[in-house]
Amino acid sequence: MQSYSYEKFFDLSMEIFCVTGTDGFIKRINPAFQQALGWTSAELMNQLFMEFVHPEEVEATQKELQKLLASSPSKTFQNRFRCSDGSYKHLLWNASLDIETGLIFAVARDMSLLSNADQRYRLAIDSSPVAMVMVDQQGSIQFVNKETERLFGYSRDQIIGRAIEVLIPAQSHFVHENKRAEYIQNPVPKQMGMGRQLTAVRRDGSIFPVEVGLNPIQLSDGIFVISSIIDLTMQKQVEQRMLLLASELEEANAHLAHLAITDKLTGLQNRRAFDEQLGMQIQLLNRMAGSL
Repeated sequence: MQSYSYEKFFDLSMEIFCVTGTDGFIKRINPAFQQALGWTSAELMNQLFMEFVHPEEVEATQKELQKLLASSPSKTFQNRFRCSDGSYKHLLWNASLDIETGLIFAVARDMSLLSNADQRYRLAIDSSPVAMVMVDQQGSIQFVNKETERLFGYSRDQIIGRAIEVLIPAQSHFVHENKRAEYIQNPVPKQMGMGRQLTAVRRDGSIFPVEVGLNPIQLSDGIFVISSIIDLTMQKQVEQRMLLLASELEEANAHLAHLAITDKLTGLQNRRAFDEQLGMQIQLLNRMAGSL
């Protein structure tokens, strides 16, 4: 009777269920899985789970599953999973390992099915003139707006589900991962203009200066962090130009001062220079006399 109840729960649940072996082969799916992704049980039985994960996210998914097999009681991760029509859906997975049976029980949530409030929030982000990236507590990109696509050169399908470090130069990954882990322990707003001037990397590999603001938010499926990103390329170019102009102006003033006290023909100091030196010596003598 107990086994029958579990079977009914598995079959009637609206959640997307998938059972795989530790060898990576799919053992079972429920009707909700078929309804959401289009695959039948017959089509998926004994197929490798990774065969249906988007190629750009296979490595990241494998790493999460390796952590699960090594020690973690459960793991949460996100990837794009291929549907029967060839399209992909963004799924948020929570996987648990049953050591006795050697089976991995995974529950997925279709991230496109958001609450109305979440949808409105994302629409507001999408219309922002500032690049905005939303990540989960694991640093996985959940949403980007149109300005982010323009600034970094990625389409949403190419970047959602990947680690935020994809937008950061490779040499800074380790430091950023550690700082991100520290921040999520105490996620507080950090506004622009507080010295967090960093470098970012576009899809084409070009590196550029940015300023970043952070804002944690609570949505229906957990805490997320919104990163606001401003391209400082133009500002840095203006600053460098101003420094160059200041240097050129200083040199020009020094040259003019030299011309003012130098005879143009002989190159020797002129009467003006003599008068200035005489005045300085008289002032020095007066100060010395006053101290006697």
